[in-house]
Amino acid sequence: MGVLRRAWAKSPRKNRPALHAGTAAALGSEDRPETLSEGGRQGARPPTPPRIPRWALWKDPQLLAWNAFLLAASPYLTYLRVHKVLKNKRWDPFLLRRWTLAGDGDPDPSKPSVLFVCLAQGEFRLARALAESLDIEEGEACVTYVVRDPRLRAHIERSEPSLRCVTLPFDFATPVTRFLRRERPSLVAFIEGCSFPNLVVGSKIAGAKVVLVNGKAGKCKAAKGVKNSFVRWLARHFDRLAVQDADAWSDIQKSGALQAKSLVTGNLKFALLPSPPADERLRELERWVLASQDLALVAAGSTERTTEHRFVLEAFQEARSASPCRLLLAPRTPHDAELAARLAHESGLAVSLRSKGDPPADVMLLDSLGELAWSYRYSRAAYVGGALEGKGHNVLEPVAWGLPVAYGPRRGAHAELQMACEEAGIGRQVRSPSELAQFWLDSLDATSERRERDALLAGQVIAGHQAGFTSTVELLREALTEVGVLR
Repeated sequence: MGVLRRAWAKSPRKNRPALHAGTAAALGSEDRPETLSEGGRQGARPPTPPRIPRWALWKDPQLLAWNAFLLAASPYLTYLRVHKVLKNKRWDPFLLRRWTLAGDGDPDPSKPSVLFVCLAQGEFRLARALAESLDIEEGEACVTYVVRDPRLRAHIERSEPSLRCVTLPFDFATPVTRFLRRERPSLVAFIEGCSFPNLVVGSKIAGAKVVLVNGKAGKCKAAKGVKNSFVRWLARHFDRLAVQDADAWSDIQKSGALQAKSLVTGNLKFALLPSPPADERLRELERWVLASQDLALVAAGSTERTTEHRFVLEAFQEARSASPCRLLLAPRTPHDAELAARLAHESGLAVSLRSKGDPPADVMLLDSLGELAWSYRYSRAAYVGGALEGKGHNVLEPVAWGLPVAYGPRRGAHAELQMACEEAGIGRQVRSPSELAQFWLDSLDATSERRERDALLAGQVIAGHQAGFTSTVELLREALTEVGVLR
């Protein structure tokens, strides 16, 4: 469905085929309003919001208090960031670019600016799918993806150079003001995370419509253990809120933000199906993976930390001793990839690196960015990491290919996804390497009828959660209509 949505959205309007009613509803494509470039407006375009004054954010009393708190707490916050950097070997919190915004370039001044704030790969994929379904990327709107991780930005610029991608400013009044004066947004959509008070409030002060998409309890720091007055202050600056579950809805009710249009959509990542990498990268990926198809593949994705890598490698060795197979291993970060390769060598396993196009080996190490969701399709079953010690990751990526999925004992941030898979009979919690090995062996020994049944059940899990995506598209469409981007 994700591939179909992308192809349909990119095709010229006059060449688009008529869709089956059910497919059109899932894609959010029926009665799609025209963009400004499609006639009927005689060249008219919506007014661009005025440039925000340099001291506008400092004049808001509560925002001034928040920035004063940040200044007072800066020694402790700096300590926390240094500790995080040394632990994860990720230097992006100290990127000078997040303060200076150098190298981003200016948006097209002739078009209204639409910003999607997305922190990670999954949020970017969701923002991309929403923009395509709204059909605004090739219209008169300047669509910009605002990201924090420099590796994600480099990946986007390399794989989809036609997209405009900029760095998320550090959430302090000065860089945020500089950012808003440059972008002059008509609409700002925060994907899942809204823990940026200066950017949220500043966007509203700048005259933009502010929307939270796929919000979740605990993702918004202001809705987790902070005084209710602060929650109300931040929440009232949103024009629309689309949240995942009842917990997030309860946070909205407690915050008193019901004057904004709000709805519960479920987790929109259910609606995201993998899309292929760019043509050249796809050919390289297929050559590398398919060369190993003399043995069945079992997959482990988004693994992190030494403990989990050892957990997965021990399970793989136990599984392959009973049934010959290879492991497709995709660690969470480049640092994790280096660690996993070293641990595999220490365990006596040969490693093939995707980045080097090595010949097949015991462990096929996917040390690239943005290819995991598509690569699951080559395996028989998948383990999704992060839930052994942390909060877990999206388990729907392998399910989209009809695969059974396993994960660690912690529910974490993806409890809803995990329980939906378990109810359908395709999800399994594992607490030991032996349990993971048995999960893989069950899939390796499964009959073709069993695999077909799993694929059918997986399809039902995905299809049952498409309505939330359509509702969110409509929510954004209303906001874009109000600012004149759509009519």
